[in-house]
Amino acid sequence: YYTWQGQVRDHYFYRIIPEFFRGIGEKGELLCVQTQVQHLREAMPFDTIIVTMALKQLKKYSVIFHFEYLRQENDGSRTKLAFGEQQNVWVVRDEKGTPIPSPFPQPVLEKFIRAIEG
Repeated sequence: YYTWQGQVRDHYFYRIIPEFFRGIGEKGELLCVQTQVQHLREAMPFDTIIVTMALKQLKKYSVIFHFEYLRQENDGSRTKLAFGEQQNVWVVRDEKGTPIPSPFPQPVLEKFIRAIEG
């Protein structure tokens, strides 16, 4: 479930700022500082799982995403298996490699604002 969180989040950011995924993070990077998953039901091998991500909270340097894990049923309905949250901070690294919180890149911030405005 945690791997799915990371994959969904990374795909989202890659679609917005693919150039930030080349290199070694010199343009900045997103660091996960806390994550959790609350399990409601078990997934079984060969289930089709849909993972959704929504913006829950946005601050100057950080964001909290809400995730839902849904099993696609044969009749087209979906059953919630779990939900979770992930807190992330956008950072740049100083000359020693220490992460320093930094404002989100403009394209990301614009996408977040559009998501908030609906």
